[in-house]
Amino acid sequence: MIIRKFLLSWVLLLGLFSSGNAQQYLSSQQAVEDLAYLLKKVEEAHFNPFVFNSKEVWTRQASKLHSRWETLDSIAIQNLALDYMQLLALANCGHTNIQWFSSALIKDKQNAIFFPYELESIQEGSLVLLDQENNSKELLLINGQQVAPLYEKAISSLGGLPSYKQQLLKKIFFPVYLYLSNLQAPFDIGFKDGTSSIVAKEEAVSFMDLWQRLKGGRADYTFEILDGDVAYIAYNSCNNYDQFEVFLAETFKTIKTADIKKLIIDLRNNSGGDSSLNDLLIAYLYDQPYRQMSRRLWRLSESAEQLLIKQGYKTYFGDDYIEEARTSSDSLILEFDIGDGFMTPEKPKDFFQGKSCILIGPATYSSANMLADAVKEFQISTLIGSPTGQWTNDFGEMANFILPHSQLPFTVAMTMDVGASGQAEHLEAVQPDILVQEKVRSYAIEWLEKKN
Repeated sequence: MIIRKFLLSWVLLLGLFSSGNAQQYLSSQQAVEDLAYLLKKVEEAHFNPFVFNSKEVWTRQASKLHSRWETLDSIAIQNLALDYMQLLALANCGHTNIQWFSSALIKDKQNAIFFPYELESIQEGSLVLLDQENNSKELLLINGQQVAPLYEKAISSLGGLPSYKQQLLKKIFFPVYLYLSNLQAPFDIGFKDGTSSIVAKEEAVSFMDLWQRLKGGRADYTFEILDGDVAYIAYNSCNNYDQFEVFLAETFKTIKTADIKKLIIDLRNNSGGDSSLNDLLIAYLYDQPYRQMSRRLWRLSESAEQLLIKQGYKTYFGDDYIEEARTSSDSLILEFDIGDGFMTPEKPKDFFQGKSCILIGPATYSSANMLADAVKEFQISTLIGSPTGQWTNDFGEMANFILPHSQLPFTVAMTMDVGASGQAEHLEAVQPDILVQEKVRSYAIEWLEKKN
């Protein structure tokens, strides 16, 4: 059985949950009960939530929340969500969090409006943003609040590598964090140069505007020819296997017919999806045995068993194996080992014969990160850009839960996935072969020219 990794990135869960009959406020007792449920599910389902922060650290933070809530008669669900996010960020796992984009928090996505500007960076207590004319300006205040502490709280509400968190924050999460913090339009913003301006409600942006900003308005995959002789594939999402198969067949037929010998594949905006699409792509570039990952480890639990059944893994493991693990006093770890299961792609008709490179960056995540890892490990192509936004050995396969009182949806990563190298102790993002941080595509074109 060949393993297929279905890592749903947060973007693929957009709109999955409806608001139902969620309350706007909870009593402190209800908040504490939700907190207990959340901690129970994290400890039960996550392979190891205490890799980056010990259980004692989790307990201390939960106790602080408990103590603060006890002083309140009621608590707004949005405020609870912000508290829960900070707690779950202790797992430092991009797949474990409150689903902050769900309808439980953004009740009316169609009409909700958000802070319109995109952030560039934070510098000495101010945020650098891009205004509507694409000019950089340093922002100090939003509706009377200092932006630097807001930024720090927002980024501490996310898990994962700093590069990934910053990418997510500047594109979409900071405006959503302001919304959840009840900092909404009209926005009175103050700049470091002493000037200020008002952003009226009419100038604010919709959730779908933010969503398109994150994707850059891009389709899942596109193809074009640059400078007359460079094939360029933007692989922006590992989505829709059948459609991608057709896309690749048509694309590489065009490349072969035009006798193009230079190819760029851009993964810089790909946050994941179904990793089996990567196998379709690799087949056009490489005809030797390879793997995208070597092992998948599960800690057996009720939640894990449900996902094992749903995704067909239980058939692979077998009932006897799972029962033995359940009753063993030594371990409750299931290991899906594909170490000897290297995949040898079937060479397609229009196999690419020229020089190629693959562009990566901090938004290369989840299944796209797996592709980059395989490319690096087996030297399938040359990686150009900056490090990816995820470790090669990381947590995946999310279980979905809903808190009983607030009805807030949250996800917990259930597996430890060991990358293509098989070195479980390796904790590092995929590094490019050639580090380039600006004008990456232009550099790649010039590099291909020199290689030919």
